[in-house]
Amino acid sequence: MARILFFGSDTFSTLVLDQLIRLNPALAIHSVIPGGVKTGRSLRNIHTPALQAFVEKNNIPHLTLPRTTDPLKDYRIPDEFNTPSDEDPILISASFPYWIPGSISRLFKPLKAINVHPSILPLYRGAAPIQWQLAHYHRPLGVSIQALNHSSLASSFDTGKILVQKTLDHFPLGSDYEKAEIKLANLSAEMLTELIPNINTYIVEDKANDQDHSKATYAPKISAQDLLIQPTWTYAEIMGRYLGMNHHYPPSISINSEIYQLTIDKITSTIIDRPINLTNHNRTRTLHEGQITPGELLYEKKLKRVLLVTGDKRVVLIRAAKVMKPGGKGWLTVDPWWDRLFNISKNPYKSLKTFRVFIDDTTTTTTTS
Repeated sequence: MARILFFGSDTFSTLVLDQLIRLNPALAIHSVIPGGVKTGRSLRNIHTPALQAFVEKNNIPHLTLPRTTDPLKDYRIPDEFNTPSDEDPILISASFPYWIPGSISRLFKPLKAINVHPSILPLYRGAAPIQWQLAHYHRPLGVSIQALNHSSLASSFDTGKILVQKTLDHFPLGSDYEKAEIKLANLSAEMLTELIPNINTYIVEDKANDQDHSKATYAPKISAQDLLIQPTWTYAEIMGRYLGMNHHYPPSISINSEIYQLTIDKITSTIIDRPINLTNHNRTRTLHEGQITPGELLYEKKLKRVLLVTGDKRVVLIRAAKVMKPGGKGWLTVDPWWDRLFNISKNPYKSLKTFRVFIDDTTTTTTTS
């Protein structure tokens, strides 16, 4: 019976382990999970990793690490992984947020400390491969199972020898992160199911291959800044980031240096190639294509929406916004939001008929009206 020491944390690793157990109920699994993270403005709430809830519900032996900057510093593998057996134990990491030091990985025989990475390495090395592949419309999506690198250098992460790689047969361009995560997790479990009983063959026949480091690309950890829309962003750039990252951060814009999170409808691919009639407060303003500026917000009171003009003259449909500052009033529908933007505008010559709003370009200098 194969013994698996499984390092994981989030939904992806939970999906991988769940499917791996379904396919291989005889596996002896012990899981290692990072401690919960303090969240909220007062840091009083504890966010428990998804894998923690899963292993507790399914009575899987596990250890929850302390909430420290170096949680594996004093970690010792369970005794059963040091006990002689007909089958060598295997260390598997999947979306584990900390470097696993060589003092741990070297306790396992060569190529038996492995990592599941949801990209075709050396492409999209790093913490957020699924998110950035979707943001860049990269296809095909796939999974790499690589040997863990013992080095602690950041440049060595995701550079191990490749034992096996597989791609998804088909994944539509309009699909979002949650769908990709499930598909890639299931593929990972299928690959592990095939690899685990045959791993000695990979070692004896030297099937593991070095990566071509000259072709490496990177997928850094995402932040709210990655969904802060810029006036130059095209429809494709916004949609890609929305599909890949909206599960974690809502899209946002900056106006007069204030950040607003957005609730948006499906992003339309229609190019603005005809006049737009904006009827607000009984005044009609007709805008022709040449009068519309990327990064401009267009208020359509009758339709209860605001249009954000993208860098290539398409539009994002905004239904609500929330100012991100202490004392904010929560989510505002477009009517009170537009009133707020008008009331706080510092333009001394403003009028409801001519009032225009532009989002800031936070990559350079702020542009407001």
